[in-house]
Amino acid sequence: MRQITITQFNFEPDLKTFVGQVMAVIDLDADGVHDVRGSAHYLEIPVTDLANGRSIRVDDDPILWSDLLAETIGYGDIEVGIEDSVKAESGRASIEPDTVATRALSALVHER
Repeated sequence: MRQITITQFNFEPDLKTFVGQVMAVIDLDADGVHDVRGSAHYLEIPVTDLANGRSIRVDDDPILWSDLLAETIGYGDIEVGIEDSVKAESGRASIEPDTVATRALSALVHER
């Protein structure tokens, strides 16, 4: 699963700095879009694959679209953040070897 966060920065004169406002959070994977929080109009933006000049929409290839979205709209006052999340199954698998290693080390310490 991949999460895309689109943030727009606006200058706040009272604070004399730019403040970011999250405009949309999109959850998707290779099968398509699963959830949109905020403005869904970002899903309508086509991106261009500069390698071959092809225009890509989110329905064509969601992962490639999300990779190229930052290059398309991420400039000036708009920031596009992409975060890939790890599935619970793969996270659980990484914990098991740690448990095994801890037991093995504990056995070595207690043998002496």
